[in-house]
Amino acid sequence: MIPIPKVPPPGVMLIHILSALLLGWFFPLPIPSPVWMNGIGVIITLGGLWLAWQAVSQMRQHGVSPAPQSNPPQLLTGGIYQRTRNPIYLAYIIAGAGIPLALGTYWGLVLIPLGVDMFNRFVITNEEARLEKLFGREYSDYKSRVKRWL
Repeated sequence: MIPIPKVPPPGVMLIHILSALLLGWFFPLPIPSPVWMNGIGVIITLGGLWLAWQAVSQMRQHGVSPAPQSNPPQLLTGGIYQRTRNPIYLAYIIAGAGIPLALGTYWGLVLIPLGVDMFNRFVITNEEARLEKLFGREYSDYKSRVKRWL
């Protein structure tokens, strides 16, 4: 049986975004948020969506399901996976910072370290253990060449 992530990856992103929005509502940061900053937030969010699209497209091109509980038939190490082992989770973090910024709060940016920690603890450690079992030395070599995030 494949271990399912402790928290589904979209759930981690949703927790990040909702936390940022709630903190922005109840504890607004004393930093001015000019209107153009909302546009920057939209651009950041679109960058995250583009990164996720690139990763999922590459997965589908190689017959790999983006579902974290699936057993991939092969290890992806080219394309976007040459730069980061977790492009979809990186995209979630980027979007988790961009959406609150687009809605006028900087809390999404402030919470990036917490979001990264949540992914590391609740999602990635399980996934990496499973990939290590599936691909052995090939995955170990890949881990030594490519950083988890950037």
